[in-house]
Amino acid sequence: MIPVRKTLPLPSLPAQERNRKTAKKNRPRRVLNLVKRAVLLLGVVGLLAGAVVHRHAQIAVGEHRVARLVAEISELEIQKARLQVVALELSSLPRIERVARQELGMTNPKEPQILRVGVQGGN
Repeated sequence: MIPVRKTLPLPSLPAQERNRKTAKKNRPRRVLNLVKRAVLLLGVVGLLAGAVVHRHAQIAVGEHRVARLVAEISELEIQKARLQVVALELSSLPRIERVARQELGMTNPKEPQILRVGVQGGN
């Protein structure tokens, strides 16, 4: 059998002195716990600040992209208006007649070349 060692009783000290000794022993633990909490708090605050900065950067990039697309839309609308003017010019009857006569050598048909089919009245 192994003998059990009994702890020796502490000499009776006044309560203030005992509290002082206990406080001195616990001081490093309290400081360490305080430092741990401060580091943890700073880490959490740092992560939150990083998340906020990242979100603001994403918003700025999105706003820049939107501004660029708005500018591109306005340029395309201007180009569309120009192309509509060109299309109207190209499809005008005087231009079509001029191209038909000058470039294709076409002429107006003469009366014997015109056949009227199924016309009521007239002749």
